[in-house]
Amino acid sequence: MPELDTHALLMIAVFIIGYVFITIEHVVRIDKATTALLTGIICWIIQYARGTSACGDEIYCLEVHMAAISQIVFFLLGALAIVELMSIHKGFAVIADLQIYHGQYPLQARECKVQTKPP
Repeated sequence: MPELDTHALLMIAVFIIGYVFITIEHVVRIDKATTALLTGIICWIIQYARGTSACGDEIYCLEVHMAAISQIVFFLLGALAIVELMSIHKGFAVIADLQIYHGQYPLQARECKVQTKPP
């Protein structure tokens, strides 16, 4: 197994610290998304400062990763927009009305009356 250089160890430390901050979000009062973005930015800065990369050109690697991330972000924004439009125009009311079964939801817990004999 190859030895890890200082940049790799620093990136691992930044990732672990970021992960810990995400898990204790309610204590530090910093949003998970903010922590995740800062962790990613710091890791990329460390990668860029290293000067050598597995794919050769750091800017090219960053472009490839940003393209993949932006595809996911645009898909999620589109999905959220569709859900919001359906919610505004009461599109989910039709689905909710179909779930109602004689005034109760099908998965709602019902009382179970067990017959017991007196001792």
